[in-house]
Amino acid sequence: MMRKGPRFSIPTRIFLSIVLVLGAFGAVSAASLYQHQRTADRLRLLHEGYLPLALTLGQARADQNLFTIELDSLESERDPTGTLWWLERARRVRPNIVQSAMRAVERAESLEPSPEDAAHLAEVRGELEAIGEAFAAAEADFEELFAALRRQDVEGSREKVEALRRHEQRTSRRLRGAWGSVQDRIAQTSRTAAEQERQFL
Repeated sequence: MMRKGPRFSIPTRIFLSIVLVLGAFGAVSAASLYQHQRTADRLRLLHEGYLPLALTLGQARADQNLFTIELDSLESERDPTGTLWWLERARRVRPNIVQSAMRAVERAESLEPSPEDAAHLAEVRGELEAIGEAFAAAEADFEELFAALRRQDVEGSREKVEALRRHEQRTSRRLRGAWGSVQDRIAQTSRTAAEQERQFL
């Protein structure tokens, strides 16, 4: 004859049920709060990191496009004095925009991004460093171009403009690529945050 296990009294069973319900509720609450914190961290990275970086890169990209247009117009102008004045000042200012973008990267890196975000930010940092180096490398060519224009060396100035045009187009592609990758990351981060919020709910 099989012996039956101990039977709990009704009050004991009610108590154990309450304990199980409270335990399950506590586990779900803890998991939800953890998920909510992850979502909050992502949104903070988005608003305080990626969005300012995208705005700065967008400004740099627009300035670079205008710079290239002004450089292209040199050959067709009878009196390029105004354009030279603008180019001279623009090329002195544009490294500051790269530094602003670098500070935006540093701010995003300080927000404890995920390994994937950290790797992406490192790539953007590398692109910005390459763009800064490209700006510095073009300085000597600009000085030679301005000197050729002052002495009215048509052939020499044409060669320098062509060389600088190719150089600036490469820089424009780098800026466009960096800006596009940040835009893609913003979209991905937004989707991930929305999915995490759905799971939290």
